[in-house]
Amino acid sequence: GDSMAFPAPFLVDPLDRTQLLVATCRVWRGPANGVGWSVTNAISPLLDSGSTTGPCGGDALIRSIAALPLASGGEILYVGLYGALNGSQSLPGHVFAATFDPQSSAMPVWQDLTLNPVTNSTRPLNQYGFDISSIFIDSHDTAGQTVYLTVEGFLNTAEQVLTVYTSTDGGAHWASLTSYLPSAPVSAVLVDPQNSQTVYLATDAGVY
Repeated sequence: GDSMAFPAPFLVDPLDRTQLLVATCRVWRGPANGVGWSVTNAISPLLDSGSTTGPCGGDALIRSIAALPLASGGEILYVGLYGALNGSQSLPGHVFAATFDPQSSAMPVWQDLTLNPVTNSTRPLNQYGFDISSIFIDSHDTAGQTVYLTVEGFLNTAEQVLTVYTSTDGGAHWASLTSYLPSAPVSAVLVDPQNSQTVYLATDAGVY
């Protein structure tokens, strides 16, 4: 699992700031000082194949990652894959989630959330398989079930691309938030820490 995008998506782990979360075709967690990393630091299999051995030999790479600590002592993790146009022919633009328990030696169970319904659209989540450019977990929801994601694609007459989605049940159901946005890729999303009703989007046509 040692192939990665440039730059590889990574986070200082909000559960333990001595740790980093790094994404290749797998998710890794290990010391932020870089000392002592090994295959045992993988906390996911290769997401497209389920394998727990071997490098990312043509496997789908992860573009975006988000994490939120939970009251249970663990954390919820979401990752989004690169799209069909950027090398991910397997599971292009899919979204996965898992709950990580640092006290458990078992690897978390990762669920593919991509085929779950979009309640306000007849189109499936990320229908055209573009990059999941960013994921943001709303910290106002301490259970980590409210999440936003963005798609790096153009809305056009041939492809009715939906570029922003949200879920309030951990990805079991999605809703599109694309109305009134320009037909431009969306690169990043975040929720105002003071107001859960205010969400900011960075698009190729400006900030909304």
